[in-house]
Amino acid sequence: MTEWSWPNQQVVRADESGPGIDTPPLIEAGEARWMLAGSDMAPPTTHGRVTFATGDQANPGTIWITLVDLEGADQTERALRLTIGSVIHLENDSGSWQEYVCRETPTLDGTLLTLVDPIHWNTNGLLVDGEEIALTGHPPEINPL
Repeated sequence: MTEWSWPNQQVVRADESGPGIDTPPLIEAGEARWMLAGSDMAPPTTHGRVTFATGDQANPGTIWITLVDLEGADQTERALRLTIGSVIHLENDSGSWQEYVCRETPTLDGTLLTLVDPIHWNTNGLLVDGEEIALTGHPPEINPL
């Protein structure tokens, strides 16, 4: 496994940087967890939830993520680091994951992080409603293709 370090950053393994991205994660993995409720098709009203407007992981329309995780910790500081081009990575404990690129600047409304019409960037297996997922994020590529 390839590893490298950046000034003032933790060591990051190459396989955690996403497809074609060679910069350290914008949002570190940490212990924060959410529950996937993708088929709810409405903004979540319970802490620790991620939902998709269409209920479809491949074409979510809008993704809503509560700013408070399952443990009750406020993740606003992490969410504020996202911008146009940032990659959001959702992964379950068995290694399945979905990635989305922010097409617009994500918005925060006090309880929710909203990603409007993100691009479904990459996948490694479907995530299942009701399972816990970790959320990480990566900055936009410096030299996109």
